[in-house]
Amino acid sequence: MILNIITSGLLIFWGITAMFSAMIFGAPGAINELKTYRMVLPVLYFPCYLFSAYWLLGWTYFDFSAARCLLLSFIIISLLCSPYIVNIINLLRGVMPEGYSVAAKRVYYDGKPLDAHADSFRVLPKDYSGYSAHSNYAADKNRIYLDGRVLADATPDSFKLVNERLGLWADHQYVFCFGCKITNVAPNRITIVDNHSSYWHDQQRLFYRETLLEVAGVKLSTELVGLYLVTDNNVYYDGEHIANADPKSLRAHDDSPEFALDKNRVYYRGESIAADTQSFQLITAPYSKDAQQIFYKQHPIDLPDELEVCSFAFFENPGQYHIAYDNRMIYLVYKDKLKVIAAKHAEQMKYLGEGYAMLNDSIYYLDTRELLNAFEVKNTHIESFKVMDDQERVNHSGKFDARDGHHLFKQGKRVEH
Repeated sequence: MILNIITSGLLIFWGITAMFSAMIFGAPGAINELKTYRMVLPVLYFPCYLFSAYWLLGWTYFDFSAARCLLLSFIIISLLCSPYIVNIINLLRGVMPEGYSVAAKRVYYDGKPLDAHADSFRVLPKDYSGYSAHSNYAADKNRIYLDGRVLADATPDSFKLVNERLGLWADHQYVFCFGCKITNVAPNRITIVDNHSSYWHDQQRLFYRETLLEVAGVKLSTELVGLYLVTDNNVYYDGEHIANADPKSLRAHDDSPEFALDKNRVYYRGESIAADTQSFQLITAPYSKDAQQIFYKQHPIDLPDELEVCSFAFFENPGQYHIAYDNRMIYLVYKDKLKVIAAKHAEQMKYLGEGYAMLNDSIYYLDTRELLNAFEVKNTHIESFKVMDDQERVNHSGKFDARDGHHLFKQGKRVEH
């Protein structure tokens, strides 16, 4: 009985391990390596080894014969592993389960036959526009292939990679981006606006990846201002046109390129902020303010009447929360929500960790379990207060997370012990 219980525990552990074993094949190129299968399959067939030992020793698994358990486990595991077995057979034949391969004068893609000329077939350089571990493009003497399908109207002799990050290719007649054929573009006049952006043009037509943004009547002029693209008449952010933005006066904020200003408006990631351009200030991205209002990204924050915008600032950011202050009070800020912690001015703040912060002569706890819940930790000895490190918390079985010279605390509350 005890042996069978131990065996059941091993089978449960095996089941958990088997579920996670498939993650090994997620590594780039792992599915095309025989060593991956040599590592995974012995683990998956573990119940067969277990019941083989039962059968050889003449034992039974509870009321089931070892031979029956062995047969059932072998059949079930083999059925579940049949895709892996097919992949192994293909690899032994020289056919890769993922990507292009040529074996026995035949071309394959993802293990399936592809109607292509084997002798002239070649895999083209990999671009990084997708997430595949193998090259998306290939060619033979007659055609270009993308993901195992014929790329219509592409000419093999002149087909070449223009920009690997954008997945931009061209032949003598057309440009292809993400597999989309783009017409009326001069392939020999392509210019990438910036190595870190997704804009490109042929001196007249401006594109964001495969999307046409505008056509200039004369030679196209482009300038990347922070993260914003400026042409003679338009401004774009992440490929989206910003209506009513003034390209001539637009400038990016020096400390955060996500923010930009023109003579009329302030922008955050292309969205207009209802802020005064003359008094606009960046607090710490994505927070900003003008003379009257505080903003989270492009959204105004509801402010208490007592808050003084001109002196409002942040101490530091303990994770997802901010502790802020003005000349009157202390605040806890989370995204576009703000709450008063204490009705007093704080000269200094130090974040201690695990949700604890020291403000002047008091300890506060920021309770992240409940949105914008912060409170003062009472009856603490400031000089000796300390947040426990990982080892201390383990030594106390996780019952406490802070201490001073006299007391222990958990989530801001004093715990008797």
